[in-house]
Amino acid sequence: MILSLPWVCEESHQDVFLWKVFLDPLLSAIDLFDFLDPLAWADDNLLSIVYNKRELHTLQTKFNLVFQTVQSWCAQNKATINMAKSTFVGFQTHSHLQMTLLTPLGELQSARSLKFLGITYDEHLRFHTHVENL
Repeated sequence: MILSLPWVCEESHQDVFLWKVFLDPLLSAIDLFDFLDPLAWADDNLLSIVYNKRELHTLQTKFNLVFQTVQSWCAQNKATINMAKSTFVGFQTHSHLQMTLLTPLGELQSARSLKFLGITYDEHLRFHTHVENL
């Protein structure tokens, strides 16, 4: 599953270097989870949670741990999570992962695709949607 949690900073961190300095402590904190692989460039970020389809019941627990860490960091750094832009995609070979993750800020719905660094990835890791939108 790839989880996209864009956040909005109340302070201006438009410069890529300053954004990286601002974001590095968060990436270090969440990188401690053995089931998580964070990716970030400028204000584009993805949190990849590794899960086994047979263990979907653990997904909400894993997500809660990550979300609490991100939310705590945001509170300390005058940033907020933009739930309107937040989504997650469960990458699978055949079926669509239809589920909702619950957060203190509201529900997070699954999506069929997401965009990272200008590239659209669909739930089957095909690029048809990306090519159609060129």
